[in-house]
Amino acid sequence: MTDAVTPHAASPPKNPRRFIPPALVRRPQAAALCALGTSTFDRHDAAGLVPAARFIGGVKVWSVAELKAWAVHGCPPRAEWSAVWQALLAARRTSGRTTR
Repeated sequence: MTDAVTPHAASPPKNPRRFIPPALVRRPQAAALCALGTSTFDRHDAAGLVPAARFIGGVKVWSVAELKAWAVHGCPPRAEWSAVWQALLAARRTSGRTTR
């Protein structure tokens, strides 16, 4: 009797980059949403002038919804924006809307 060979559950992905949900963007797309070049966006990020990024699997990403809301609210510095964003999220939760 021969041993049965178990096939692999899934073949390796053709694109080795990690999957990022469409509601999150990497640095070049985040910079474009803010109408900035990537270098300028990096400087703004380092200076705390744009919303904070999140890290997913070691990849730095920004929320599209947060960047759009940040622009609507006049692009305040990160220190001011964090409180505004938390208030917006709390308002969405209490009104029954989902945040993601």
